[in-house]
Amino acid sequence: MVSTKNPGEITSSAETDLAASIWTRIREHLENERHRINEEIRNYPTPIPACDAQFNYLLEERVQIPEELKQLEALAREDLTPDELLKRVDEFIASSKYIGGEVEQRIRSSLPD
Repeated sequence: MVSTKNPGEITSSAETDLAASIWTRIREHLENERHRINEEIRNYPTPIPACDAQFNYLLEERVQIPEELKQLEALAREDLTPDELLKRVDEFIASSKYIGGEVEQRIRSSLPD
């Protein structure tokens, strides 16, 4: 099938594939972070209740990861144009506590210019 769009534009099928790929990468990263946090909590030396700042921080993170995953799932269900997709990815990355540095660069490198 020949695309009737201008060169450089993404076809509808490619848009869908791109969106799925981006959301999958972000979801996998967040799931890995959730696993890492749970492992740290599981292997953490016995804390002094309410006095161990690092342990309390890990407990907070354990709550925040599922919230980001819920937000991601809601965004992934939306029917987005390529421009909307780029905007939403940018907004999500900017608001995420867990996506930055190399992970952010890998995600952004998969986006169209």
